Amino acid sequence: MSMQWGQTQRPPVSWAPRALYTLSPEVGPFDATKTGAALVRNIAWNADSTLLATASFDKVVRVYRLGPDSMELVCELEGHKNEVKDVCFASSGELASCGRDKMVMIWTPLDGEAGEDGTCPVTDYDLGEVLDGHSQDVKRVSFQTGSTTLVSASYDNTIRVWGETVTDGESQGYGSKGHSKQSIAAGISTDTPLPMSHGHSILSCGWCPPDVTPRPGAESLLASGDAAGYIHVWGHSFAGLDHKAALDPSVHQGSSVTGLSWVRSKPTAIPLLVSVSGDNSMCVWRAASGMTLRQGLLYPHTRIPRVHAGEVNSLDTHVYSQQCIWAVTTGDDGRCNVWRLEL
Repeated sequence: MSMQWGQTQRPPVSWAPRALYTLSPEVGPFDATKTGAALVRNIAWNADSTLLATASFDKVVRVYRLGPDSMELVCELEGHKNEVKDVCFASSGELASCGRDKMVMIWTPLDGEAGEDGTCPVTDYDLGEVLDGHSQDVKRVSFQTGSTTLVSASYDNTIRVWGETVTDGESQGYGSKGHSKQSIAAGISTDTPLPMSHGHSILSCGWCPPDVTPRPGAESLLASGDAAGYIHVWGHSFAGLDHKAALDPSVHQGSSVTGLSWVRSKPTAIPLLVSVSGDNSMCVWRAASGMTLRQGLLYPHTRIPRVHAGEVNSLDTHVYSQQCIWAVTTGDDGRCNVWRLEL
């Protein structure tokens, strides 16, 4: 059962009180002989929601194709030297993974033969680049929507923003565009703390989807979550990062924010921010009444207190229709639960 928070006047948003379906070691694609109940650490949809990638403690990244009634294993990607902690897709199809080996890996998709509909489905991935800027475990990676700009968050208390260099239309590879040991820095190099920064390890991060007609030079929104339950909202532009707001940590009872995902049901809709936490809860955040999203002040609109039978490890969302959004969560109970957000 969901619990309502915040103001009395709210838009018509409601969460299904139970998971739509569950992918467990006993059913679905997560075969216990390959991944084990406690080994799936994170998941991510691709841009058109046809592929699902998993990060596993057995050092392997797996990619599945979503069918009408089941999910088919497409490939297994090996390269990490230790457990894989996160995966994410770029809008252009690249796949990024990170893990305990302190590495971020960029995988390039390989298309198979054209089918009857003329499309060439992905059949495998090549390891394109290995990014080794972090000094400790890399916990999260996130591509900016519509871009190959990548954010990585690490236990070394830094977030790095990686940008692809293109010369005469040819990619020259990725390079770190800025980092700070004391705060987030994106697109700039600085050793100066921002006016507001995390005082705890950063465990999650995510970019807000861009506006339907973004203005040249307009700032993007980025959210980050830490081990004490704080969520910070930042504005990012060519000038650097601007702190917008720190959201109420009591919503997740001061527990680690383990996953963040922005979602926009249609190009003109105001995005929602969804968070999950070590207190086994999931929360939907909306812009406060009378405030614009650019001001960064969000309030907890809906909260589900029992998402898994154990700590929630990760979250990803995708748009099913203009009236329905799906969220996928993984937990220490070894399950992947799919939830529906009806608008």
